Parts: sequence; C-alpha cells; structure tokens
Amino acid sequence: MDKLILGTRGSKLALVQTKMVIDKIKEIYPKINLDYKIIKTKGDKIIDVSLNKINDKGFFVKEIQDALLSNNIDVAVHSLKDLPVSLEESKIAAVLKRENPQDVLLSINKKLLSDFKSEDRIGTTSLRRKTQIRNLNSDVKIIDIRGNVDTRINKMKDGFCEGLVLAYAGVKRLGLTKYIVQEFKVNELIPAPAQGAIALEISKENINLQNFLRALNHDDTMNSVLAERSFLRKLNGGCHLPFACNAKITNDIIKVSGMISSLDSLDIICKSVTGKKNEAENLGVELAQNIIESGGLSIISKINSNLENVKL
Repeated sequence: MDKLILGTRGSKLALVQTKMVIDKIKEIYPKINLDYKIIKTKGDKIIDVSLNKINDKGFFVKEIQDALLSNNIDVAVHSLKDLPVSLEESKIAAVLKRENPQDVLLSINKKLLSDFKSEDRIGTTSLRRKTQIRNLNSDVKIIDIRGNVDTRINKMKDGFCEGLVLAYAGVKRLGLTKYIVQEFKVNELIPAPAQGAIALEISKENINLQNFLRALNHDDTMNSVLAERSFLRKLNGGCHLPFACNAKITNDIIKVSGMISSLDSLDIICKSVTGKKNEAENLGVELAQNIIESGGLSIISKINSNLENVKL
C-alpha cells in the first residue's frame, strides 16, 4: 500500500488528531504517501441547537462515512465517542492508544466545583455531564454551550460562563491544560463511552487495509472501548444521552463502570463489573443488563418519552 487518503472534520482538534494518525502511520510505514480531506459534517454546520434535542447518532460523522463508502477517502479519522455503536458497511480497523478519558473542570477564576455558587455558571450541552455535575453540586447553574473546544474556552474567557466541563483529551491535545483546575475521578463523574480514543474507520470489505492498519492498534484501548460501546449498544443509546461508561485494564483484568441517570438527576444508577480483558465486549453487555434489571429500564423509558427530537 503506497498511498492513503484520510477523511476528517475541520476543527482544530480533529486536525491535531489526524496529524497524530499520520505521524503514527509514518512511524511504522515511512515510505507511504499520505494526504487528508476536510469534510464538513452536520454537527459542524448546525451550532445553534442543543445536543440533547438531537436524535442523530451520526451527527458528527455521517458525511465522513459517506465519503468513505463512496471511495473518496480510504480511512475516516474520528473521535471514537462520536461514532455510532452499530456499523453496517464499515468497521473500526484500529484505535490509537487512548489519552486520559476523564472529564475536567476549567475555570477562569480557578474555582473547584465545590466552590461554585448558585450565581456561577458552568457550560456544557452534555446530559451525561449535567446530571453528574448536579449530583456533585446542586447549587451550580448549568447553561448550554456549543462549539469546538477552543471556541468554548474563548466563550468562557469572554464571560459567557465561569466554568466548563470538557474531556481532558481534547484540552490536552490543543495545548490548553493551563485552564484546568480539577480532574474528576471515575467515582465522581464517569466519562462518555470511548472518550479520549481516536478511531480509524474503513470499509468492511477492505481486508488488505485492515491488515495494513492493524500495526497501529493499541490492544488495551481496543478492549476498553469494546466494553464501553457494547454497554451503550445494549442500552440503545447515543453519546448525547445521560449514559456513561468507562473501562480500566490492570494487567489482564478489566473493570467496567457504568451509569445512567434521569434527566432531572433524581434517579441515578451506577454499577460495575470485573473480568478478564478478553471478555470485554461481553462484560459491557453484562453491565448494561445489570443496570436495566436494577431499575434502569424505567429511567430509559422516561428519557425516551421526555426528550424532544429536533428534525434537521
């Protein structure tokens, strides 16, 4: 294989992540010719609608996937948490070693979450983050904020809000860690499934390319995201719903922690399971089933009936 064309979104973070992929490929295959195409997705075009009103599991990736399946690109580069958990004509060929998947608090005034008062505003559109933030500090005012990581930070600096909760991985990759004041632990705020992982998606039929890209794959990251994505798939959820899951591997043992919450944060169920890492996918399903049997089905039904879908 002498040339590959990668497809990516055009945000600063997406381009940084694409460069990471290019550098990794070049490290392993120094003679290959690489290029990339910037593809604008619906999520890049529609920035004035709260994500909790969008029932579109391909909101940030569909146009890139279309380019892949029409052979305009060879490899789609994604933040894996944006990729739907069920793929029909494509597959994940490899994932890079994952960055720290945790969420972090950014604060212009250097306040910890426990110091935020009722007049202080935290910006996030994520239902998953909103429900868990309220569980940690019920006083804080949470407001919707859209935009790329750097855009949100600039809005905070301009006074739109006093704090932000974002994924550490994106903040670090953009070199903006100076704004971080607090890193949440898993038992405080469970991250989104596959958060911090970069995925390489290819056509399901392209076996040669799959074999070629296998050298880039980080096995522990792949096992972790398999567990987290199977958890989400079992719950029939997307990354914009108040569902969370994180898997951590120590030696050959994987611990998978998951959470679902009602929209008002009054009903929250957290569970975890442990097993061998080669059972990761089954453990994610087991965890989701445990949550369903512990009252989760009722919460999910209420979420589905209360969420207002926006036709785009």
